[in-house]
Amino acid sequence: MEGILAMMIPIAAIVLGIGLGFYGAYLRHRAYVERKNLIEKAIEKGLDPKDLIKELGEMKIDHNWGHRTYEPARYLKTALILMGVGIGLALPLYFAVNPDVAWWSALPFFIGLAHLIYYFLIRNRKKPRPE
Repeated sequence: MEGILAMMIPIAAIVLGIGLGFYGAYLRHRAYVERKNLIEKAIEKGLDPKDLIKELGEMKIDHNWGHRTYEPARYLKTALILMGVGIGLALPLYFAVNPDVAWWSALPFFIGLAHLIYYFLIRNRKKPRPE
């Protein structure tokens, strides 16, 4: 029984990880299609689509498709979370499991450190003007 369970855990993790990725892509696509249909209906009724697009932007519908907004605080948040995960993994791995595998916790820690350095480099930049 333990052998079957040991095999099912990684398989389930892989399937769920891929499934969540596809689900996120589906949700983004569905929001895009809904937005496109709404704009088409507005054009058919003779309304100005620019006003509608402005309202849709205020409703927080993601219409940038991969272009992230300029928010330095996002990098700080990511840095602190990743560094916390790295430290949180280091202590139990070193003391409870095996000191030889504790170095794996350095990966999220140093990725978080890179985000922190990037945050300090860009925090005083001015926001780009919207087009």
